[in-house]
Amino acid sequence: MYYRNELDGLRAIAVLSVVLYHAGFTIFPGGFIGVDIFFVLSGFLITSIIHRQILSSTFTFTDFYWRRFRRILPALFFMILVVGIACHIFLDPIAYKDFAKSAWATALFSSNILFWTEAGYFDKAAELKPLLHTWSLGVEEQYYIFFPVLMIFIRKYFSDKFVMMLALVGGASLLLSIYGAYFKPIATFYLLPTRLWELLIGSLLAVSNIPTLRNRLSINIVSWLGLIMMVSPILFYTSDTIFPGLAAIPPCLGTVIIIWSLKDQQKTSLKNILSFGPMAFIGKVSYSFYLWHWPALILCEYYTIDKLTLTDRFLVVCGAFLISCFSWRVIEKPFRENFVLFPKVRMLKISFISIALVTSLGAAIWKADGLSSRFDADLKRTIAAADDRSEYFGSICGDLQRGDTGVKFCELGLGAQPESFVLWGDSHAGAIAPLFNAVAEELNIKGILAFWSGCPPLLGVQRDMPRYDFDCREDRQLIKNYVVDHPEIKTVIITARWALYVENNSYGKDTQHSDLMKYKEKNVRDPEAMVRNSLEDTIVWLQKQGKNVVIIFDVPENIYDIPHVLTKISIMKFDVDIRTTLAAYKKRQAKFFKIATDMSQKYAVTLLYPHKYMCGKTLCEITKNDVPLYFDSNHLSVFGAMQLKELAREALTPPS
Repeated sequence: MYYRNELDGLRAIAVLSVVLYHAGFTIFPGGFIGVDIFFVLSGFLITSIIHRQILSSTFTFTDFYWRRFRRILPALFFMILVVGIACHIFLDPIAYKDFAKSAWATALFSSNILFWTEAGYFDKAAELKPLLHTWSLGVEEQYYIFFPVLMIFIRKYFSDKFVMMLALVGGASLLLSIYGAYFKPIATFYLLPTRLWELLIGSLLAVSNIPTLRNRLSINIVSWLGLIMMVSPILFYTSDTIFPGLAAIPPCLGTVIIIWSLKDQQKTSLKNILSFGPMAFIGKVSYSFYLWHWPALILCEYYTIDKLTLTDRFLVVCGAFLISCFSWRVIEKPFRENFVLFPKVRMLKISFISIALVTSLGAAIWKADGLSSRFDADLKRTIAAADDRSEYFGSICGDLQRGDTGVKFCELGLGAQPESFVLWGDSHAGAIAPLFNAVAEELNIKGILAFWSGCPPLLGVQRDMPRYDFDCREDRQLIKNYVVDHPEIKTVIITARWALYVENNSYGKDTQHSDLMKYKEKNVRDPEAMVRNSLEDTIVWLQKQGKNVVIIFDVPENIYDIPHVLTKISIMKFDVDIRTTLAAYKKRQAKFFKIATDMSQKYAVTLLYPHKYMCGKTLCEITKNDVPLYFDSNHLSVFGAMQLKELAREALTPPS
C-alpha cells in the first residue's frame, strides 16, 4: 500500500475544522465534524492493515498493539505530563482532582465513558476540563481493542460473507445512533456503539473491492462531490444540530467518496490540493495538534477573568501548533520510526509502565482530593464553596426522567403532623431547600419539596432540553395531583430563575436559548407573555384549591462562576470587583417584577425579595465573611441560602 499524501490533506481539514471551531471562529459552526472525518480515516487505514495481514496470515495481536502504542501513547503521555505539571501549579483542588480522574481514565482508554457519566445539569463547564478532547481517542482505542477480534471471527466463521457481516454491524450501530441522537444524545455522542458505524464505513471501503475510477474527469467530479458533502456540514451545521445520527452521514460518506475516488495515482485537481506541501504537513502533525490545541486553550482561558478575545484564541492556537510541531518531531517520529531504539518488547514495556504510572498518579491525586494542601485555609474555604450545594440535588426529589411513572417528594422540616406547605420550582428552589428545611424545623412544621432543574413552576409550560433527559411535562401533573390529594397543604411557595424564562437567555449572554418552550402545546414566540399567562393560570388554579400563594423573586445572577473566579483572583493576585450591581439586577428582573406585581395586586399573592437581604445601595454581595454565597454563577450555596432565614420565616408564616 503506497503512501497517500492526499490523506494527510484530509487530516489537515479535519484538525483545522476542530481547532478553529474550538477557538470560536464562527465561520466553522460545524467544525466538530472534524472528529468524524478522523473516525472514517482511522477505520479505513487500520482495516486496510489488518485485512492485508489476515489474508497473508501475518497478523499478530502483539505486532498490532505495538504499532498502535508507538503511534498513540508517546505523544499522548507527553501532553498529559506537561499539562499535568501546569495543572499542579495553577488549578484549584477541585479542578485538579477532576483533571487527575480524567488523566487515569485517558490512560485506561475510557475517557469517553467518564465524560459521558459526568455530563448533566450541574456538570462542570468545558473550560474546566483540559482533557475533554480525549473522548474521541477513547472511542478509537476501544475500536482498536475489539475490532481485530471481530475481523478474525468473521473471517473464520463467515469468510464468504465478510463484507455483509461488517455492514450488518455498521448498520446496527447507525440505527442505534439515529435513535440515540434523539432520545439519548449525550450517550450517543460519547460512546463507541453509536460511533462505531463511522469507523466501519471506512473499514467497509478497505475490504470492499470497489473498482477504482480511471477517467480523470470522473475522478474530478466524484472527488469534488465528496468534498462538498464533507465540508458543507462544517460550514452549515451548528451546536443545535441533532448529532451524530442521520446528520453524520453526509460528512462520513463524503470522506469515503474522497478516499475511494482518489485511490488512483493520477494527479487530479483535488489530489493536488490535498497533497500540497503545507496541507500535507499540517496533516502529518494533526495528531499532536489535536492533542495540544484544547489544553492550551483551556489553560489560557482558565486564568483570565474575562473570556479570551478571538485574537487571543488565535494566538493560543498558533502557539499550540508550534508545540505540536515540537511534539511531532521530538516525540512522535522517534517512537514511530526508530525500531532500533524502540523495538517491540521495549516499546510494549514502556507503554504498560506509562499506563500504570499515569493511572497510579491520577488515582493518588484524585484520592488526595486534588492536593488541597497547596493552598491556605482562606482559599480552601473559597474553593470548597463549589461543593457546598443542596443535598437535594441528585436526590429523588427532582429531575423526573422521561419514562418515569412517578416521584417521591422529599420532606422538609419536622413533626408528625401533615405537610402544611410545598416549595415548588426549578433548580433555584432546590438550592434554597436546605434553608426551608432548617426554618421549618425551627417552626416545628413540615412541608414537601418539588423541584425539577430547568423546569419553571408554571402550569401549561413545557421546556424541551435536548441535552438532558428531564421531563418538564409530567412534573406538572404530579404536583397538581399531590396538591389535590393533600387538602391539608395551606401554602404553595414558588420560585425559579424567573428572568431565564422571561428573557429566554442566561445573564450576560445575548444569544437566545435553543431549548424549545411550549405553552399549552404551542411553540412560544413571546416568552414574556408566556410567563405572564402561565403564572396567572398557576395562581388561579392554586387559589381554587384553597392555597395561599407565595412568589419568591430570584437571587441576583452573576456573570462569573463565583467560587471558581474568586479562586483565580486569589491565586493570580488580580485586583477586580466581580459583584453584580443592584441596577443590573433590577434591569434583568424588571419584566418579571412587573408581571409578579400585577399578579399580586390582582390576586393578593405574597411577594418576597431576596435582593433586599443580599444587595446594598449599589452592589449585590457574593461573599459573607469571605465565604462565597454561591456554588456557581446563579445558585446559592447552602451557606448562602442560610443567609435568607428571615425571608423563609416570612414565607412560612400563615397570613393573618
